[in-house]
Amino acid sequence: MDTDGDFIIAWQSAAQDGSDLGIYAQRYRANGTKVGIEFLVNTTTENGQAEPNIAMDADGDFVIAWQSNLQDDVVANSAGNAYGIYAQRYRANGTRAGDEFLVNTYTTENQTEPSVAMDADGNFVIAWESGGQDGREFGIYAQRYRADGTRADTEFLVNTTTENSEENPSIAMDADGGFVIAWQGQDVDRDGVYTRRYQADGTPAGVEFLVNTSTADFQRNTSVAMDADGDFVIAWESRHQDDDTVADDERRFEDVYAQRYEGMGNFVDLNLVLQDDSDPVTVGDNFIYSLISSNNGNGIALDINLSQPLPLGVTYVSDDSAAAGWRCALTASTLNCARSRLAVGETTTINVTVTADTIGQLSHTAVLTAAQAEVITNVMDNLDSETTQVVAASGGDDSGGSGGDDSSGGDDSGGSGDDSSGSGGDDSGGSGGDDSDDSGSSSGNSSAVAVVAVAGAAAVAAGGGGAFSGLSLLLFLPLYLRRRLLGKPKLSL
Repeated sequence: MDTDGDFIIAWQSAAQDGSDLGIYAQRYRANGTKVGIEFLVNTTTENGQAEPNIAMDADGDFVIAWQSNLQDDVVANSAGNAYGIYAQRYRANGTRAGDEFLVNTYTTENQTEPSVAMDADGNFVIAWESGGQDGREFGIYAQRYRADGTRADTEFLVNTTTENSEENPSIAMDADGGFVIAWQGQDVDRDGVYTRRYQADGTPAGVEFLVNTSTADFQRNTSVAMDADGDFVIAWESRHQDDDTVADDERRFEDVYAQRYEGMGNFVDLNLVLQDDSDPVTVGDNFIYSLISSNNGNGIALDINLSQPLPLGVTYVSDDSAAAGWRCALTASTLNCARSRLAVGETTTINVTVTADTIGQLSHTAVLTAAQAEVITNVMDNLDSETTQVVAASGGDDSGGSGGDDSSGGDDSGGSGDDSSGSGGDDSGGSGGDDSDDSGSSSGNSSAVAVVAVAGAAAVAAGGGGAFSGLSLLLFLPLYLRRRLLGKPKLSL
């Protein structure tokens, strides 16, 4: 239909052109009155021409495509490969714009079931199913054309999955030339409905994706339509889906279902930031991974999935996904989260609390995806990685052992003085010191291990066993080390 509402209808007619089936059409005004009389479309009338499909631009120019028997390749046809795709362009007044032409360049086996779409300026795309061309049974192929009828590139394979058979394509296009192709192919149970979007220049706007959510039995015979802005809807027939509560013999055989999609001209641009709330982290402590998801495109993202395989060396504690509109579940150390949509410009944050179990470096990557595949140049920001350092726990200031708080040595010197280790000093490490026992041992703990990093050098006091086994450490710090470290946020262990 053109912008004024004028339209045209095409059909196949038996024996009217003098040989089997032929393609006929009739033009109409917006009010439904006929413009002229019905006319024969195909120039070649031998054998049969069938399955017409038609598209019209904003000014009323149109193109009709069909499948023709025993016309495209005499050699191949003699081996039983009969059908090819042909088309004829017309001006708005109904006169032919050139001759009928062969669409498919691959002529081996059958090319059938054409579907055509046209943008506002008259550029058009024809899609069809081709036998054996993709290496298996049938695959979906398409060819872009300029408004003058010249090829815009070579024919191309649409489906990325080539197992079994992909059939019955349907194509629709927006005013600017962006288009979508839908077809039936293998899902988890027999046929399902798949689709793939393309930009106006023919580059894919992502990969193919499954349309139907109910996959039991058949979903097939697809049809797609698109408005000028790129919003589109896909319809199909689904077998035995309408009512699972009644016996098979009481159920209707097939019903029609549909799915709406937003803006062909609008693209999803997901972005994921993964960050920790502290680094380094002390072993045994809890810390938080924040997963910040946003949609920077101009189209709504649907069926969002976020996967975060937790690194080795942490234990999952909790997450606040529900508050952010997500549904998360932990499976085999991977946190899998989902939400139905992410609006344009929307940002959400999931905070995941974990416990650091082991000393060392923790590294992992999270990935964010949506049902609508993104423009290829925008997918690298769908994943992000984070590295977190886990360090050993530090001891308290008032350690036991030989010496109290101010252990042997005076003010940064080894001489005796107020802070020396001589006997009787209030803070000394000798016998009778207020902060130490008479023997200089640590409250009955026989020994300990301490590692203190100062100005890049490690001082190690070695011992073992007692109450300080495992990750607990007792630090023996001279006064001058205490004063150097005073005010620093932590000891590097």
